[in-house]
Amino acid sequence: MVMATACKTSSELSDRVTQARKAQREWAATPIRQRLQPVRRFRRLLVEQVDALTQVIAREVGKSTTEALAGEVLGTADACRFLEQQATALLAPRRVSGRSRPIWLMGQSDVVHHRPRGVVGIIGTWNYPLFLNAVQILQALTAGNAVIWKPSEVVPGLAELLKQLLLAAGFPSGCVHCLPAQRELGPLLAEAEIDHVVFTGSARVGKTLA
Repeated sequence: MVMATACKTSSELSDRVTQARKAQREWAATPIRQRLQPVRRFRRLLVEQVDALTQVIAREVGKSTTEALAGEVLGTADACRFLEQQATALLAPRRVSGRSRPIWLMGQSDVVHHRPRGVVGIIGTWNYPLFLNAVQILQALTAGNAVIWKPSEVVPGLAELLKQLLLAAGFPSGCVHCLPAQRELGPLLAEAEIDHVVFTGSARVGKTLA
């Protein structure tokens, strides 16, 4: 029975990766200014849903309303503002300075182009469930990636609310996948056919995933 469940879960995860990869190609081709529009809407939704966010964080993690507001909501809103102001310049093609070029390449012109990774797996943490998870997801999406997020099993309510806010902000549903908040899905996600893994947690678990 356990084996059948694991295979079914792995198959479902593979299907999500396929969906994400297909949606990511179109999303990556979208101009950066358009990719930032959902970031701006998400920041505004943080304000509208501040009570719901602080309540679910208090219930699942035990933080006070003040701590959740200062350490989670405001920090996430500020990270959105940073992306709105800086992402276009940070992701723009950058010409390599002649001072950075070795003498045998003098006279050559080089430009660095930033490309999205593709499908990014994010294995989330529980201690700053909004700030750390949302910022990683928003940065990956802004850069043109699709995201498959495995939230901590400690914060299933926050995970569901964050997913709803991301979709309500206008990010493509095919580029935002939230897995069930189950511990065993972390290793499965790390072994899936994705292009990059982001993990926040203990050194012990990090070594296991690596």
